Amino acid sequence: MTLFEQYSGVIRVRVAALIIREEQLLLVKQKVPVRTRPVWLPPGGGIEIGEAAEEALVREVAEETGVQIRPLKLRYIHEFIQDTFHAYELYYTAEVVGGVLKKGGDPEHSPEEQLISSVAWMPINQLSDIELFPHFLRDELAGNNLSDNRISHFSTR
Repeated sequence: MTLFEQYSGVIRVRVAALIIREEQLLLVKQKVPVRTRPVWLPPGGGIEIGEAAEEALVREVAEETGVQIRPLKLRYIHEFIQDTFHAYELYYTAEVVGGVLKKGGDPEHSPEEQLISSVAWMPINQLSDIELFPHFLRDELAGNNLSDNRISHFSTR
């Protein structure tokens, strides 16, 4: 099986955390199946069978960053479709409640096939200087829309 084959040809449901502290957003830099080079994105990953979305969010953020979080609210739903990749992504605001920031990994990948290359707190005013994915986040964060109480939907094709 190739590195991304498990994500192709299925509809995947993912969660991701939007964690802001001191005007910085927690991001991971990783390989993704539809880009030729690594991109920065909020930490998160797939929901497992029988797992609630918020439980998956806590687990995924801990696996990828070493940080313990408390989910606050669902803010964005993002539908991503490109070639044979199709995902629904649920973006939650969250806050740090413990842990130590470190580069983690994905237990579903072998040590030589890990996707994450780094984790960092990235200043929000510098997000236009990096390859941030999905793209709608840059505008939403620049517009200070994260605190809006509504759930917004975005689609990327």
